[in-house]
Amino acid sequence: MHKKRFISAVICCFTCCFCETFSMKVMPFIHSFAPVKGEKVIQYSLTNDGDRPVAFEIIIFRRNQNIKGEDILQKDEESFTIFPSQVIIPGHGTRNIRVKWIGNGDFEKNPRREQAFRVLFDQFHIDFKQKKPRKSGAALNIKLRMLASLYMTPKNARKSLTVTSVKEKMINGEKVAVIRMKNDGASRCSVGEINPELRLFGRKCFLGDIIGKGDRDCIIISGCEREFIVKEATVKARAISPVERKADGRGRSA
Repeated sequence: MHKKRFISAVICCFTCCFCETFSMKVMPFIHSFAPVKGEKVIQYSLTNDGDRPVAFEIIIFRRNQNIKGEDILQKDEESFTIFPSQVIIPGHGTRNIRVKWIGNGDFEKNPRREQAFRVLFDQFHIDFKQKKPRKSGAALNIKLRMLASLYMTPKNARKSLTVTSVKEKMINGEKVAVIRMKNDGASRCSVGEINPELRLFGRKCFLGDIIGKGDRDCIIISGCEREFIVKEATVKARAISPVERKADGRGRSA
């Protein structure tokens, strides 16, 4: 039986009597560039630390987010040129890929607003004509996929997150607060950077204190909305009284 698994970093392929490690590196993994002269070309380095050659196709997607913060990706064939768009990397070798920004219709309409992209490094199969000894037992057929983050960030792009609604309700028998935010700025932003003050269940609290670290640090793309659901018990446990806030210096403003 053959199984397929898609993961983004280092993969170990196991059989009953065989183990081989594939290790790929992409640099840079997160990159932001300004659309001005001299900053239109991004060079990616793809390094194969394994013993066997591997082949990749490079595809760029325009990136948006749904209300849960999950990516919505749409293939972008307008904004960049990619050379080469397919590459074979020998064992313990490195290949460079040049990605050049050429602009798009949205940039022409609003050159001050950041655009978010994902760069996909997608492995495809090539028969390198290597004779392999027959092995008994189950094997894993593995395909590597790596997603890098790329941002076209105009100079002085403004960051801004706004709380658009707060509703207290019952969900599955528990009191919760449903908090919705919108990034109405021109650049990506995380809750931790703004950390608005709220009043929930009769208590003052900061949003960054009552949500998990993962939610606090995750970005919200410009123009996108995000919803957080927080239990009343969590608010009561993590909300800080005015006296405590003054004592530990957490008197931040919304």
